[in-house]
Amino acid sequence: MPDWNPAELLGEHPRPLARSLFDALLAHGTWWQARATLGYRRPPRSDLLVGIAGRPCVDVAASFASLLPATVGAADAAAAVRAWCRRLADAPALHDRVELEVAVTCAEFDRVARLCAGGLGGDRARRIADALRRHSLAAFAPARVAAERESAERRAQACWPVPGGPQALRAALAHVRRGAALPFARAARLDFIGAALLRSAVRVGALDAAQGDRVRAGSGTLAGALVRPGRPGVDGLHPEVLRPGTFEIDVPLVGVERAVHAVAWDAAPIPVPSDLAGLDALLAADGWTVDGATLLRMAADASRAREVGKFALARAIAALLEGIASFGGRLGLDRRQLGWLTLAQLAAARDAGAACDAATRAEARHAADHPLRVPSLLQAPIDLATPEFAAGRPSFLGKRAADGVVLRVARDTAPGQVPPAAVLAIESADPGFDWVFLRRPAALLTAFGGPQSHMALRCVELDVPAVLGLGLPRFERLARAARLRIDPQRHALAVLEGEA
Repeated sequence: MPDWNPAELLGEHPRPLARSLFDALLAHGTWWQARATLGYRRPPRSDLLVGIAGRPCVDVAASFASLLPATVGAADAAAAVRAWCRRLADAPALHDRVELEVAVTCAEFDRVARLCAGGLGGDRARRIADALRRHSLAAFAPARVAAERESAERRAQACWPVPGGPQALRAALAHVRRGAALPFARAARLDFIGAALLRSAVRVGALDAAQGDRVRAGSGTLAGALVRPGRPGVDGLHPEVLRPGTFEIDVPLVGVERAVHAVAWDAAPIPVPSDLAGLDALLAADGWTVDGATLLRMAADASRAREVGKFALARAIAALLEGIASFGGRLGLDRRQLGWLTLAQLAAARDAGAACDAATRAEARHAADHPLRVPSLLQAPIDLATPEFAAGRPSFLGKRAADGVVLRVARDTAPGQVPPAAVLAIESADPGFDWVFLRRPAALLTAFGGPQSHMALRCVELDVPAVLGLGLPRFERLARAARLRIDPQRHALAVLEGEA
């Protein structure tokens, strides 16, 4: 689950079309190429994911290697990757918070202490820490962050063509990869840098935690615009963006409750505290040329760039899927059948008979693999006969307790089926589930997703108590309860009615 969290974006066991589309746009190189443009290292392998029993698993070593500056020497980089892999192996529950508690990927203000605590010697830790400082000063610069936000806003207004056939699909994939996926991946990395800097400023006492939360909550996202009507300049969201299961072709589009048109973002300034003397001093001592207020605005702008870029990418993917559905229909294939074919199989398809046979075989393989339980962290040699399942560490978000009737929400759940003020249980809540906030949920539960995931940012912004990343077994139990109470401040989750 670390790095792009495929379990959150694709689901724990995706179908072939969704997986191959994710690979083509992100996992076959885009993920690290975007980082390379910011000065990070090229990893030893280009593919982020490894398939195990139909499950997309992140190559953690490659991911760690791609999160070190290119200026870090080969020996130091290898030592850091080994140390972080050992740390994760010793504490598998950290699989969805590797940048919070395992890896150090930017100029966090306590980076030397964190690197040493992670198993690196003093001299090596100081060399890597210095490389991280120089890297972040260059990568997280005001002009770059502002340019990324402006670029994301332009992409959100763009129209993405619907490909009409296999040749057009190849060209469209390249266009979306270059024009939406790569910029989004870069913006996402800048957002992680901004968030990490704020968290570390809180840890060393230069910023109040509530101040950092207000910056993140006030960065202005489209989900917030949807549930807070009447804000200046905000009209809503293209309905095709709201596809729960962004990469799944047969999931219906979800409309919203009022007319919508071009994506518009709330440009209201973020709340900046008046007293930032401690943060100003910390930045000056570390060689930054910006003050604390500017850093907070940059972090908010990076968050906005990530969020608006995410919706631009979702719109582009929706156009790709509509094109696939169109030329699949001309072959006599419906959306369900198309979901069982890879992009390569679709490009090579000449008649419905062969394609249907391939889809049937893929569906049978998926059904055979589905009963397998795969732990969140796998280490070589892999033993799926007797896997070990480490206890997870769910993320509790929110400042207030809440309780309500539990309702499980799936990709085909219609908004009208969801009552207001319910505790919503969603196994994999990708951006297409943002419509649930129109129903004013009392709280949110997910099986997958960490404290920096899409839904984590949404819940912080909209003040929705949440427990994210419960793991599939515990999530399944709790989703069967009739009524739950969540108290994030106490890290408490209680069944009030029914059995879990």
